[in-house]
Amino acid sequence: AKLLACFQAPFDVAGQQLYMSASLGMSLYPDDARDPDALVQHADTAMHAAKELGRRRYKFFSAQMNRRVVERLALEGDLRSALDQKEFFLVYQPRVEVKTGAVEGVEALIRWQHPRLGLLMPDHFLPTAEESGLIVPIGQQVLDMACSQIKQWLAQGVPVKRVAVNLSARQLWDQDLA
Repeated sequence: AKLLACFQAPFDVAGQQLYMSASLGMSLYPDDARDPDALVQHADTAMHAAKELGRRRYKFFSAQMNRRVVERLALEGDLRSALDQKEFFLVYQPRVEVKTGAVEGVEALIRWQHPRLGLLMPDHFLPTAEESGLIVPIGQQVLDMACSQIKQWLAQGVPVKRVAVNLSARQLWDQDLA
């Protein structure tokens, strides 16, 4: 708490007032690890857990944190594989005009058919995709699938008014979006 308090006041750097925040992660010898590298790694894990709580926090390492990191890394690896294997697919939810009840379009929603875990909803994998940066290639794959579906509907004579596709803010800055 004393260390965090040091960051409340601005720092004067070359006449500029700079404000910083800190997140602290701590691991304790010998309970958390017995060698310096493992202690630093565990402290880093705890620091990331503190950041997830909203910055300007501190957190002590726990074995549960380590399990979450291992699970996240496994999920990230599975996401990379899912991109290559094209395991993502879209479902389309009608968008209805409330006053008239008319279908005004559809919204494309991503799903993942995981080979071991079965059907996964976006809340299970999109946060990890965002954190890892995989959201950009996943989003590109989603856009490609939605455009292919639109083309197929049009070829079948299905009138397509509007298809909404959710984008990540990271995708908006991607040079290849257009």
